Amino acid sequence: MAASAAALLAGAGAAEAAGPPRLTVTSLGETERAEQGSFCWQVQKRTATGRPSFVCGDFFYPLDVDCGLPVSPGAEIKIRTGTAVRRIHLALVSGVGADGGADYLEWTESRRSRKGRKVWRFELPPEIGLAAVLDISIVGRRGDSNTWAGLATAACAALPPRSR
Repeated sequence: MAASAAALLAGAGAAEAAGPPRLTVTSLGETERAEQGSFCWQVQKRTATGRPSFVCGDFFYPLDVDCGLPVSPGAEIKIRTGTAVRRIHLALVSGVGADGGADYLEWTESRRSRKGRKVWRFELPPEIGLAAVLDISIVGRRGDSNTWAGLATAACAALPPRSR
């Protein structure tokens, strides 16, 4: 499914017009692009009947990430969404379970903005060193999206390679 959803985004034109925004995450002076996960986003064109048109993609989880984002307890991370986002939710993935699903740490952080924001800042928790991935879910006026950012931690390096 991931390949078909990625092809759909690529074939539909500019990412902002055809699908969710491309998120970037900055920590300790380094910026990484988050890996796109499942989403449903309103495209700019309307159907023949005038109704909004959506493009959606379901991705196979766990997402394949690079383990490149440096992190440290108490450090600030900055998430740039590229479009106004009304809600953002962060969670920490510690690894992959025996069933192939993601294992999560207890820490989560959620924020809202009535008007929407393009830049969000968070302080990293003490347990960030135990995390492999930062799971980022957003909700904007045009839809919702999930992305993952791989962390430069031993937990991320220990993730099993994804079979393709």
